[in-house]
Amino acid sequence: MNARPTPPPARRASGLPSPAPVAGEDGPQQFLEAPGQPRHPAATGAGELTSTPITIKDIRAGEGGLRSHEMSLLRLLDKVSDEHVIDVNDKGKKVGYKPGVVVGGKDLEHDCGVHHGIGYFIELLLLLGLFARSPLSVRLKGITNDTKDPSVDTFQMVTLHMLKHFGVPLEGM
Repeated sequence: MNARPTPPPARRASGLPSPAPVAGEDGPQQFLEAPGQPRHPAATGAGELTSTPITIKDIRAGEGGLRSHEMSLLRLLDKVSDEHVIDVNDKGKKVGYKPGVVVGGKDLEHDCGVHHGIGYFIELLLLLGLFARSPLSVRLKGITNDTKDPSVDTFQMVTLHMLKHFGVPLEGM
């Protein structure tokens, strides 16, 4: 009798493993664990929209954990959503996030710092803003262009016009 090899864990298009079921307060839940360097816009945005709690652990082991721009992104997420839980351990090497409700907000302000361009933050805001309960209006303060993130011009000339094809109005953006 030939034994079948054990298949590798299922992976999503993002390369992250599929969520594994765990028991939560409200019964079984899907929970996503991702090791290593975080991609907060992708991981937290996906977790928020799918109501999937996530844990990112072993963040930059030996290098100090979360960086200032990643903490800033978590603070921004805190401003546009309610009923969520963000848990960062003392050394910033593990982040737990239990999604809440994206409520949006009007006339919000956020200082993005100078370590990443504001495109890093716009990625998450665009994703969440499409599904917010109320319109989202955030004034971002920081650098507009850097070599790591999409520029503001890229969002204005490409991304927003792509969203127009999905019925997203460009007025006010």
